Amino acid sequence: MIRRPPRSTLFPYTTLFRSNGTGTYAYALWTKNDGTNNIIQVADSSTNGSTWATPINLSDIGQNALTPCFTVDSTEKNVYAIWVRSNGTNNIIQFSVSLDFAKNWSTPQDLSATGQDASVPHMITDFVGDDVYAIWVRSNGTNDIIQFSRSSDFGSNFSSPVDLSVVGQNAMTPQIATNFNENCVCAIWPRSN
Repeated sequence: MIRRPPRSTLFPYTTLFRSNGTGTYAYALWTKNDGTNNIIQVADSSTNGSTWATPINLSDIGQNALTPCFTVDSTEKNVYAIWVRSNGTNNIIQFSVSLDFAKNWSTPQDLSATGQDASVPHMITDFVGDDVYAIWVRSNGTNDIIQFSRSSDFGSNFSSPVDLSVVGQNAMTPQIATNFNENCVCAIWPRSN
């Protein structure tokens, strides 16, 4: 029986090292100040971490970005990143994907709806990386609620956000997971009663 490697999620200022069986590939994601704003950067190594590629800016310049996290599929080839970025009015959740060992990245796409602040993104992928699941906190104007979105095409397109938590009180710090057979997606969060 083939055992599934554990999924990893990267949080701010930490480094994720994953093995493709030989330990060749490593990825790092962080927040860096460009002198005006905080931006999200990523770098990769295909030499067991002994040398690293020049960092790539994932978030657009001009507004602050923060709270990056990312995950990879079992092949280590497909790398998915999510973060919070200001659009000048509100903080929104943005996403980008690399399907070639973090060499090239898609243009960032907005996952959360505009009009209210969103924060605390978390993300996982299934074994082969075609299904990507994202969860975050977003204000509805009165309370913070948990929202969820899914992509079934390697992060090219995402579903419209779905509210998971009940309105009326604040919810926070969501986490998400899927089972070995990938026929179940589970989310959990604290919420005030």
